[in-house]
Amino acid sequence: MIETLTLGQARNLRAGTTIYALDERNSDGSAQRFKVLSVKTWKKDTNKVIVSLKRGLKEFLKIDEDSLQCFSLVEPEPLPKASRRS
Repeated sequence: MIETLTLGQARNLRAGTTIYALDERNSDGSAQRFKVLSVKTWKKDTNKVIVSLKRGLKEFLKIDEDSLQCFSLVEPEPLPKASRRS
């Protein structure tokens, strides 16, 4: 079982850290990798965080505290490749 990203871990992320999507896969079955660009936190509301991510050359996204359960610091096992019958 892969441990999902917690609020404390998200607050401690630094630019350049790689995180992995648990529900999105590449064509080879491996988890999609995202590079952390920035982390925004609030002093008055410690339960709020926004993490800016980059994947590839053109894909950018921001995740908040509600979508942290879809990401992990540990790379999940790749899905088995489908066998092709000839």
